[in-house]
Amino acid sequence: MRCSDTDTLYLFVNDTVKANAGLDRTLCFNDTIFLNAQGLDTSGTGKSGWCKWHNITPVPKQVVTPNNGQNTQYKILAKDNVEYSLDLFVTEGGVQCFDDDSVYISVNQLPVISIRGNKDICCDYGNISLNFDIISPAGGAWSCKTNPYWVNSNTFFTDSACGTVAKKVFVHYTYQDPQTLCINSDSLSITVNPRPTLNLREKDYCQDVGQVKMKDALVISPAT
Repeated sequence: MRCSDTDTLYLFVNDTVKANAGLDRTLCFNDTIFLNAQGLDTSGTGKSGWCKWHNITPVPKQVVTPNNGQNTQYKILAKDNVEYSLDLFVTEGGVQCFDDDSVYISVNQLPVISIRGNKDICCDYGNISLNFDIISPAGGAWSCKTNPYWVNSNTFFTDSACGTVAKKVFVHYTYQDPQTLCINSDSLSITVNPRPTLNLREKDYCQDVGQVKMKDALVISPAT
């Protein structure tokens, strides 16, 4: 005699958890790193999930993995090369599933600009060739943000800034590295001083006056 029995086993398979920290990328110094956790799918009955970011960048003599937090999105200023890891957890049917991913951010430093010091000139100084003030690197562009027409190409038009009182004008030099495409800028100030106003006043003399000091006929404005 052969005896038999049957039973049923239900095997529940959770959805696959797939963490996505984003693509590796290269930024310039002080650009914004946008961390955006992708793959956190909690749609469906009874699902819950969370994520955790870590900075896993090795540093000299030690390895640090500080917890950057559990938000899905972060904005961080780029300072140095850095790698972030994303841990992703999704619980379904009482079972927690896990996946992780990492993203590497390469950071290019900004070009170093070296320019000569500020200028203090008079109205009759003439136009200034600004490229003379560049020590390095050459090939950038000059501008004047407050008065754009006072600078054309690399020339500062002194007459345009001339007036009855001294004016301090800032001109900006901007350079883009052709290899990294990172941009940096620096500025110098040009103080344009007005020329003194000279007035000659008439005087009457007798024929026997002898020598006349011409400075007595000179008035420097503002007159007292």
